[in-house]
Amino acid sequence: MPELAALREEIAGLRAAAVAATKTAHLNRRTIRWLTAVTVLLVAACVWLAFVAVAARDAGSATRVNRRANLVACQAANQTRVDSATLWEHVLDIVGPLLPPSEQARALDDLHAAINVAYASKDCQKLAAGVTP
Repeated sequence: MPELAALREEIAGLRAAAVAATKTAHLNRRTIRWLTAVTVLLVAACVWLAFVAVAARDAGSATRVNRRANLVACQAANQTRVDSATLWEHVLDIVGPLLPPSEQARALDDLHAAINVAYASKDCQKLAAGVTP
């Protein structure tokens, strides 16, 4: 009968080991589920971050294109201002000698000054740097 008692003890030990293995298996399954969920969330966050980065790059590219277009438009407008001021200066030089040299000469000087102010060039470098005038 001692063999039977030894077998019973061995069976009890195996049952205890099976219960411990079952608990460990449940813990492992829970850990695997948790790690899978975290991995899926991290992959989703990486994909979202990639889309945000691409959108930011495209927005930055559009901003650079717009800034360059604004710079070219500003430079063209400055050239137009110079041309308009030159045209007015020529008109005033033609009309100037016909006027008497009294108060109208002073008015003519005021008109020259007003033309210079009205057709003053804008600072395109500030515009290119993104500073609003």
